[in-house]
Amino acid sequence: MDRADTAAPVRGPDPADAPGPPARDRHEPAVANARELWTRLGRARGLPVRAHPCYLAVDGGPELGGLRVLVGRTPPGPAEAAAIAALAAASAGPAVVEDHSGALTADDLPGFTPRTLPVMVREPGPANGGARGTGTEVREARGAEELRTVERIIVDGFPVPPFQPYSPGRLLPGALLGDAACAFLSARREGADAGCCLLLRTAGATGVYWVATLPEHRSRGVGRAIMAAAIARSPDLPLALCATAAGEPLYRSLGFTRVAESTWWSKGR
Repeated sequence: MDRADTAAPVRGPDPADAPGPPARDRHEPAVANARELWTRLGRARGLPVRAHPCYLAVDGGPELGGLRVLVGRTPPGPAEAAAIAALAAASAGPAVVEDHSGALTADDLPGFTPRTLPVMVREPGPANGGARGTGTEVREARGAEELRTVERIIVDGFPVPPFQPYSPGRLLPGALLGDAACAFLSARREGADAGCCLLLRTAGATGVYWVATLPEHRSRGVGRAIMAAAIARSPDLPLALCATAAGEPLYRSLGFTRVAESTWWSKGR
């Protein structure tokens, strides 16, 4: 992911950038989907999931990715902010606090570095431009071996430093294969593994996570092919994601618009 030197509070989009339902209505399902993702990942990894109405926390320690806290749209009060700060201070591994409320500050999370990522949503409909004949084949990964391929591409291609060097089953436990809400898209280009993503379908949205392309296949249309496949798999629900600066132009070209910004606070990454 890209880095930013400063972070701005969560703000709504320019009305021209988000046609359709109000931005808040489009942001809420995206946050709910992310909360569900981390609940499922935590349980699949055998970790305790600490669920509070305004935040969710999963701590895997140094071996399983460290602490992840997701703060929803409702701003945490003083007690909740103190609880989040205590979790962050106690974490033995790396930590990320993904704040969709815009309420947390450097005073709440000393030693953390902030950055902003736009929350983007795409309403149901066919992909604009599709894969444009890239020669990339995208299909759903099935079985343990294919899941391990997806996991390796995410760890090394996204990348996900807390899970490097790659070790099978740490980021994506095999239990996720039995989760009907999860799908793993795997892309091959010229006969070689090239990219992937994870999809999670919930009541209000399909979340798109870890859209990754291996370095040797970048700028070859792999990401576009993956996203076109993701769009085709969700004809009845909006797609939601948090975008990096590098990925945002692609997502815009496929019909995604900003609905808000989230502030990501991190340390030890």
